[in-house]
Amino acid sequence: VLAIDVADHTGKVRQSTRSQRIGTAAPVPSRLRASHLYEQHETLTISYAIPFTHGCVSCHDAKADPVGAVHVVVDKAAAFSSLDRYRTVMGLVLAGTYAILVLLIVVMADRLVGKPAHALARLMKKAERGDFLVRARVAGDDELGALAMAFNRMLRAITSLKADEVERERKLHAAEAELSMKQELAIVAERLQQSNAALERRVRAQ
Repeated sequence: VLAIDVADHTGKVRQSTRSQRIGTAAPVPSRLRASHLYEQHETLTISYAIPFTHGCVSCHDAKADPVGAVHVVVDKAAAFSSLDRYRTVMGLVLAGTYAILVLLIVVMADRLVGKPAHALARLMKKAERGDFLVRARVAGDDELGALAMAFNRMLRAITSLKADEVERERKLHAAEAELSMKQELAIVAERLQQSNAALERRVRAQ
């Protein structure tokens, strides 16, 4: 800030933080309670109109409203430099906020979608290798949850088919073993009959 001036309703500076500005003229805003920006060669002046109040009766005419203005004079280069720094900082803040939001979205997507999908893929590979007793964890009612439920139903159906197949093979092996035993018993019985017949012939021959 280069100077702060107080001007009357005509725009003449009556008080200032810089004595050399006293007596100079400056525009007074016509609208009350409104700030105005005036650009000069090397400075920027922000002017704020002072409205007439009861405290102004002893010094000012009631018809002169506003009764004056307050001017804040700043260096234009410094103001624009501060504005550029503000824009840079705000740009960095917005970029950082955007990056954090993107990172959070990626992390949440990986936690909610990526990890369950990878876990389901690992279980599918185990089932592909013949392990049909694995089951997927159903974490919700979304698409992944429906896929996990369908996967579990498929594995239960395969397990049931495998159990039926094992039971059929067991019965088949039992039937084959029984048939083999019957065949062996038939062979033994036939040999016994042959032996008995030979023995009877010998007895008759004597």
